[in-house]
Amino acid sequence: MSDIPVTLGTLLWSDSPRTCASALIDAVKRNAPHNVAKLPLMQWKEIAQATEDQVSAGFDTSLGSILVRSWCDLKEVREAADPTHTPPGTTRCVQLVDHSIESVHHPKLEITIEGLASFEILFELKLALDIRGAILSIRDARLREISLVECRGDATLSSYGQTLQHYELGTVRFPAQIRFAGEGVPLTSPLTSH
Repeated sequence: MSDIPVTLGTLLWSDSPRTCASALIDAVKRNAPHNVAKLPLMQWKEIAQATEDQVSAGFDTSLGSILVRSWCDLKEVREAADPTHTPPGTTRCVQLVDHSIESVHHPKLEITIEGLASFEILFELKLALDIRGAILSIRDARLREISLVECRGDATLSSYGQTLQHYELGTVRFPAQIRFAGEGVPLTSPLTSH
């Protein structure tokens, strides 16, 4: 079991800011030359360093929050979170059969290099996951733990309408159980998207 959050950065680049920055810069150079022309004329090494400084925040949406947003509207989950169906302090396990989840995110990186104007690089990340069975542990209207049987997926990263990279995630390598820190994630209030 792990308390380390699995993020979009983890899924795509093993959560290494340097690997992520390098992949993003290479993808922009390769696939979006019109965007490269908009970047200030400077050495790419400086841009890569500035990107590395920003990338953790730009791709920090947790896999747990993506899954929770997708599952909140399911009848079984709503009932398990409803205190009239589940007494306080009682843990209910909700089993989910095979299903798919699609999620779109809009991370942005604000690049600031001393002596030059800041600029943003806007991205769109489309994530598609096929979940092969899941068990949700719910107590006091909060998701405490997710146990996944198998999860496969892919992601497409684009910027300014140009596809930069397509990632085949295969069988996603994250802990078989995701435990949420503290009291867990509330299922009754909407989650904000990154």
